[in-house]
Amino acid sequence: VTVSGWKVCWAAQPPPSLPPLAPCPLGDVCTTGPCLITDGGSCATSPDFPNDYPVNEGCTLYGMPPVGLDVIAFDVEEHSNCRYDYLTVNGVKYCGTSGPAGVVPSDGTMTWVSDGSRLEGVLGCAAAVVTESGWKVCWVAQPPSSPSPPIAPSAPPIEFQVTVGGGGWEGEVSWTLTCSG
Repeated sequence: VTVSGWKVCWAAQPPPSLPPLAPCPLGDVCTTGPCLITDGGSCATSPDFPNDYPVNEGCTLYGMPPVGLDVIAFDVEEHSNCRYDYLTVNGVKYCGTSGPAGVVPSDGTMTWVSDGSRLEGVLGCAAAVVTESGWKVCWVAQPPSSPSPPIAPSAPPIEFQVTVGGGGWEGEVSWTLTCSG
């Protein structure tokens, strides 16, 4: 008696790709998802800031200028590896109360993730959703500096003397003029 076996084959599948970001007008900062652009386009906040942010939401801010970020407020669920809720800039996750102050978003993006984690059975609680007040981050793009006009070299002063005399004049009148320019 001969029994046939079976063969299993698999191929690694690439991770799903994110949809491309919609075009953002030059000089503007845009967002996907529920994060808000505030303060005339120079700041962004987590959803519902300064109230607790909702769970299972995220966004990507893009078109950000290459300037250091100013963290106005930052209070996100704490975890040693920022496993649950976090803000990512340049591939670095920020959580707890330490945001990306002074960080320049080199690729012009910043991404927020809130995962909806729960603390189960902690101190006798059946379940508790962990959210905090979130964050507000600003950026101020400095206008490009225009080159200063060249300073003209200063010419040495020119002095000349005018003397009038004779023809019935008694004495002599003299002026010395100095011109610089």
